[in-house]
Amino acid sequence: MKFDGDVFAFPKPWLREFAQAYRERIGLPFEILTYPGELDETDFLLLRQAGLQKIQVGVQSGSDVEVSGTYDRRSTGKDVWNTVTMAQRHGIEVVFDLIFDNPLATSEDKRAMIEWLLAVPRPFRIYLYSLTVFPKTKLAADLLARGLITPADIEGRATKSFHQFRLSFDYPRSVEDIYWISLAILTSKRFIPKSWIRTWLNSKRLRRHPWPLRILAQTADLLKNGWIALTMLRHGELTLFKLRQYGFLGKTISQ
Repeated sequence: MKFDGDVFAFPKPWLREFAQAYRERIGLPFEILTYPGELDETDFLLLRQAGLQKIQVGVQSGSDVEVSGTYDRRSTGKDVWNTVTMAQRHGIEVVFDLIFDNPLATSEDKRAMIEWLLAVPRPFRIYLYSLTVFPKTKLAADLLARGLITPADIEGRATKSFHQFRLSFDYPRSVEDIYWISLAILTSKRFIPKSWIRTWLNSKRLRRHPWPLRILAQTADLLKNGWIALTMLRHGELTLFKLRQYGFLGKTISQ
């Protein structure tokens, strides 16, 4: 079961009541979406006892400058780190939401994201999203003022979210961004040594010609998601939608 609201964070009396009632009346494993810094050690303990198995955390970027400047979020890398540490300490799986295709992100911001992911203890999963610009937002106004987008690029006139909400390689982007995305995908794959990724992170040649990394990232995705699909099949959870989702190599989902 998944509680798919943006942020699962409530006052402690409500959480205590929820944890007891959920455990007694439902008793199924569940997952939530949360925001860095919203849950503390007591919250995680209560929710774990109630059946919490997985949290999905919106990291957006490994760069505090990008998180605050572009996305106007108050969380820091330290907040995310504390949330991850508490979750893993209680045996709760962690999924990170990351955003790419941000025209304001510098190479330093993108490198910070990879370095942050390399510092996080495995296991973890990642979901990759392509930045979608919505009308009447601060981000839209900023990008328009800088001449980085036109009104036709804003969702409503544009339909990017229909085919690129979850990021995939079948979307036109720069060679350098393919490099950063490929590295991000590989950080969550336990069968790829982190020492290899750190070497690739400092390779100027791969940054100019990232196609071997892209192939490796897609193959790693296929292997990991294939294993997840087999696990779901054993548990009777594999639907036709999930089979298509995990079986299409051209789409980068990453986990």
